[in-house]
Amino acid sequence: MGVAGPKSWVTGWHWRERILNFEPSWFTICMGTGVVQQMLVNFPYPVGGGTWWMRNLAYCFWILDIVLFGLFTAMLAVRYISHPELLKKNLMEFPACSYLGAIPIALDTIIVGIVSFYDYRTSARWVAFAFYWVAVALTLLVSFGLLTLQTLSQKQHSISDVAGLWLMTSVPLIVTAAAGSTLLPYLDAASQRAAIVVLVVSFLLWSLGMCQVHLILAVYFWRLISHKLPPQQLLASCFLPLAPLGQGAYAIQQMSIFLANYL
Repeated sequence: MGVAGPKSWVTGWHWRERILNFEPSWFTICMGTGVVQQMLVNFPYPVGGGTWWMRNLAYCFWILDIVLFGLFTAMLAVRYISHPELLKKNLMEFPACSYLGAIPIALDTIIVGIVSFYDYRTSARWVAFAFYWVAVALTLLVSFGLLTLQTLSQKQHSISDVAGLWLMTSVPLIVTAAAGSTLLPYLDAASQRAAIVVLVVSFLLWSLGMCQVHLILAVYFWRLISHKLPPQQLLASCFLPLAPLGQGAYAIQQMSIFLANYL
């Protein structure tokens, strides 16, 4: 779709074309950047006699994560505001609309980064607390809003249509719960009441997410047994089951450790 005007020096696309062709799947880049940041922060084996350089490198990835998230959010907002018909079109494109789940997950990586680098500041804890509720709202909107829309308006699917990408609507519940569990010890130092609220909400998100994920996983494994592997373009989604299982285990472990202090 051509748009008159000056061309970009990168690929020749006009900036309006870039926005018009922007998809929520780009937020998976933020997810990956956030994962690398946390891997560097929590790397268990010191390299070169210390971890200070890894922490500094992780901080750079965190800043990059924030910049990318802000840029992608602005582009997606402009796209849907200037072309509202594309929002309806994207919501009806299943399972491509499942990539909307990458938005709250990307925000969760930023929240965890706040307490990873600024845990000594009380103001940073409250900023992370505020962003946590934004992530909760986005998570519920994606996980239950999309689920309702897909149930009411989607065509009938066969078992061969099931793909790991279907998990993207449920994974945000577990990842947001994991982000909340990470905040608990830092919030507890600032406000015990706020920490308890986050604990309860995170546990509810974890419970709902694990129920949804295991239902989808059961159908997905049956699909793998009864049919061939997914198409080549969906092969990468075969690794998605690792995300809710790993994050789910981490979340319940962190919540249990925090709760043990009050038992």
